[in-house]
Amino acid sequence: MRVGLGRFSVRSLLMGMIALVGVAVGGMAITDLEASARRYAVVKRVERYNELANECLIAGNAFAFERGRSVISLHKNAVLPDIDRVFIDAQRQQADQAVIRALALLAQYPDPAMSEHGRALRAAWEKLQGLRVPLERDFGVPRSARDANLPRQWWIAGNALIEELEHVVADVSWVTGAAIEFDRMSSARLLLLQLRDNVGREAERVGSLLAGHDRLSSTTAAELLEWRGRSNQLWKQLERDARFIADPGFIRALTDLREGFFEGLRPLNESLLEPASSSSGPVLTIEEYSEIAVPLLASVVPAFVSIEQLTRKLAGQQKLAARADFRRDLLILCLVFGMLAGVSLVVRQRLLLPMRESLLRIQRLCGNSGRRGDGESRDEFVAVRRALDLLEETLRLRAEDTRLLEESNRRLEHLSVTDG
Repeated sequence: MRVGLGRFSVRSLLMGMIALVGVAVGGMAITDLEASARRYAVVKRVERYNELANECLIAGNAFAFERGRSVISLHKNAVLPDIDRVFIDAQRQQADQAVIRALALLAQYPDPAMSEHGRALRAAWEKLQGLRVPLERDFGVPRSARDANLPRQWWIAGNALIEELEHVVADVSWVTGAAIEFDRMSSARLLLLQLRDNVGREAERVGSLLAGHDRLSSTTAAELLEWRGRSNQLWKQLERDARFIADPGFIRALTDLREGFFEGLRPLNESLLEPASSSSGPVLTIEEYSEIAVPLLASVVPAFVSIEQLTRKLAGQQKLAARADFRRDLLILCLVFGMLAGVSLVVRQRLLLPMRESLLRIQRLCGNSGRRGDGESRDEFVAVRRALDLLEETLRLRAEDTRLLEESNRRLEHLSVTDG
């Protein structure tokens, strides 16, 4: 009874070894291919999330402008002037289009968290749209005929919508497996949106005081200080991210932003809040303040554009690299299996088949009918060795028969000469 490797044929051993090599090398190639596929899926998700976050930036900035100008207009004594109407309509249209695009993108994600964001964003947007109806009505009447609660309701609804946009940006800013550069850029993008919201709230409150010729109360002063403190904190974090990103264009955009927010708008607000806290009249009208404040608030747009371009460029580069890695690993896997198939074919055609043919020829020379003995059908090398042994024995026997025959012939020849 055979044991160990003798239980297997040469064909089985060779094919088994080829299969083991194929499993080892192919397994590594498949692992690399799976890793490349995961990286490619990550960068595609980063690309989609990047598009969604940029739509939220556009919507947040436009809604902040609409919220601020609408609140200030509600504090004015006169009906809405044409210049404010044009400004509000333009910002409203831009914001609505961006929200529609963001909702369409959110609807493409099967993730339950994204679906929840979509429902929350739509609810906040629809609530704001519902308040636009009484808002339009009050725009056309003097302040004495307006709903006294509408400014507060509009303020809360606008804040809720912008905060929901910030939540979406926050959730799509950190993707598992993404490059650390994308995390930093996403952090800067979220900080920019939050900074724009805080500075906008401060400007809206100052503008409302100017529009209604109201005095600065202690509650309003506390709110302004809170927003300023929050803005200072956001700016420090933004500067840290900017040093890590180290993009000259983004740094220039942040320099312009600092000049607009902290060196332009904040000193202006402080100069206007001093008269607002006393009995003297303001040094600027609300129209003059809006004409100065709007460009200063819009100084955030170049930073938005810069970070959008940086994230888009990074996502595009990572997508190209991940796609190239995936194609390379797929090619390697195909080559591995192709080489294994080629080796198997060569072993069969150049080794196993010639060996079998040699075995059959030997068996024919030995006068064997072709039926293999016990065990010979499983091990070609053993069968060939036994056939060679048989052939050698056959040749020896034939040589012995030839010798005996020659000896008999000599005897017969001798007898034919001596026998009378």
